[in-house]
Amino acid sequence: MNAKLTCAVVTLVGKGDSRTFKRCAASVQAATKYGLGRFGEVVHLRINDPGKTLGPAQLRTLGLDQASELGAEWVCFLEVDETLCQDAFVLVAPSLQAYDAVWGSICNRDSTVARGKTDFACQDFLRFFHLALHWGIGRTHFAKTAAAIAAGSGESVTRSWYADYLLRLWQDAACLKTAQPLSARHDGTFGLTDVEKARLISYLTENPLFISFDHRGRGIKLPYTGCNPTLERVQLQGSFYELEDLEYVGERISPGSTIVDVGANTGNHTVYFAAFLEPKRVIPIEPNPEAVSALKSAIRANGIDCVDPLGFEKAAGAERGRAALKTQPRKQLGSIGLVAADDGVIEVASLDDLIEGPVDFIKIDVEAMELDVLMGARTIVDRDRPFIFIEVRDDNIPQFLKLIETLGYRIDRIFPDQSYANYFISPLGREGAMEPTQKGL
Repeated sequence: MNAKLTCAVVTLVGKGDSRTFKRCAASVQAATKYGLGRFGEVVHLRINDPGKTLGPAQLRTLGLDQASELGAEWVCFLEVDETLCQDAFVLVAPSLQAYDAVWGSICNRDSTVARGKTDFACQDFLRFFHLALHWGIGRTHFAKTAAAIAAGSGESVTRSWYADYLLRLWQDAACLKTAQPLSARHDGTFGLTDVEKARLISYLTENPLFISFDHRGRGIKLPYTGCNPTLERVQLQGSFYELEDLEYVGERISPGSTIVDVGANTGNHTVYFAAFLEPKRVIPIEPNPEAVSALKSAIRANGIDCVDPLGFEKAAGAERGRAALKTQPRKQLGSIGLVAADDGVIEVASLDDLIEGPVDFIKIDVEAMELDVLMGARTIVDRDRPFIFIEVRDDNIPQFLKLIETLGYRIDRIFPDQSYANYFISPLGREGAMEPTQKGL
């Protein structure tokens, strides 16, 4: 039979926290009465700083020192403004044998789990980032005392100290984020601060990680940036983003085609086109340097040799000009747009000016600038009559319909989503797959 363990519940208490600490302490007492699981003893440590000279990282180290002196094999870091769920010690018991640290879901004040935010579960380093950046991971958690001490060694005292602690713990120890609720928060807020999230993003920039999965018997690697949550959530599930759309495109495009990917982002579509459509040439157009860096890494990681880099850090538009990147409040790579600026760092050119030679297929996803891109490709469209796959925002639909009628195109298939849809359009009189154009060869 397994020997009983000692758990030290560590709570950091600051000025004005006396009332919330009483509620916190009462929850620990209630949980011990409900059941201790594999713990034989639970001790609640109140860690404060009478001299007000220590920061939270230093106070946590002080708590770990006291837990070690008590011989506690495990610590539970319980935030002063949270309460422990009644069955927390029982629920965490199965995890103590296989893991070094465990986080749970966070309940609201009414004891219901904050669905869609903290009920995400994972146990690997890559998915930890997605959880911490876009779902929710709190500060309350259980950890082996030795693992917590190791993760805190050399810990910074900056505002991102908790992010540094998480990075070390999830990288070096066996960690689990379970969907089971272990604590409740009473002010309705949870998760990392913007400063802490920025620290995680900077880590990913300095230490690139890849999402790996198999598709049609081929191993695929796509960069995880932490800045493309919608796209990367799908990729983490083992699939290309918009796979249904891509497979339809694959049915219409013949081998040996020249493909233009306008708004390539980090390479989801570019990699699919290059790896599975047997193209002669793929030309990604992507203005954002951060996305281009990830795109280049995707091309290298998948051993792709048919990509033409002429559109890296350039934008497609109706005519030549300059532009600046327009970052949305959430700072997602896939939602970054452009704003015209004479002193902008981004070169804008029409596809007609940018691309030489025949084109068989154009994909356009450019954050509401799709009509400008299409108008800047009039020569290509009139000459080569390529298939076009284009994302159109709902408020651009009237102008879009007028433009494709003028161009002599029809809508073959619609892939709808909220506030926009992807449209596969083809030149009138063309049905089935289009053979690669030989014009200009």
